Amino acid sequence: MLNQQLINFNKGRLPEMIQLKYEVMTENAFRFFRGTCHLFYERLAAIKKFPLSPLVWICGDLHLENFGSFKGSNKLVYFDLNDFDEGILAPALWEVIRLVAP
Repeated sequence: MLNQQLINFNKGRLPEMIQLKYEVMTENAFRFFRGTCHLFYERLAAIKKFPLSPLVWICGDLHLENFGSFKGSNKLVYFDLNDFDEGILAPALWEVIRLVAP
């Protein structure tokens, strides 16, 4: 059974996409951790002595697979981060920690 935290976090999203997400998350630990970065950040926020860094919008799931090309609304093609469904306003250092976390 799914953890209530996962259900609450994904509430309001497209049901068919959530079902797909849950299926992919069961494949292995790597995919589970990619799909639950909100849990990672909840625990990170609980650390009392943490170096300060400015608040920025982070993608929330920074890793090499989330870089790629996409077409902007102005019809130009960009190469940049392309996954922001887990984006949050957080200390900039959190994005770096997430990138290097195993």
